[in-house]
Amino acid sequence: MLQAESELPARRSDMDELEEGPVEDPGRLDPRSNLRERKDELVEELELIEVNLNHPEKVLHIIKELNESIKSRLTTFLKSNIDVFTWEHTDMEGINPKISYHRLNTSPDVKPRQQRRRPLNPERYEVLAKEVDKLLKCRLHQGITLPPIGWPIPSW
Repeated sequence: MLQAESELPARRSDMDELEEGPVEDPGRLDPRSNLRERKDELVEELELIEVNLNHPEKVLHIIKELNESIKSRLTTFLKSNIDVFTWEHTDMEGINPKISYHRLNTSPDVKPRQQRRRPLNPERYEVLAKEVDKLLKCRLHQGITLPPIGWPIPSW
């Protein structure tokens, strides 16, 4: 059973508004349009806390408006758990293998295969070697084997 146009609730008024022309306030339709103005309102003021006296550049941020007792307890807690935070990749020592580890489920009967070496641009090879050295310093990737340093770099 069809309803007459006058009986349709809000749909007709919405259509009339669209037929009249462009909307005067486009921000009303897109909530992101006034995000820049609201950004300053959303951020609270932060206070810097030095958690390591030997390294004054290592600081943490907490909200300024906190109650003094909560702020002092939070500061004490953060200072006592300073080993949890890292400021550089070298600070990350890794996860204890007793907690978690990763291994590939491969059959021990299958002989491992080595991919053939593809030529690499000398500039890219040097950049790659530097990146691998950085990762090895951080001990993030311990299973990487590189060719000897005297290995010839192809010249084009």
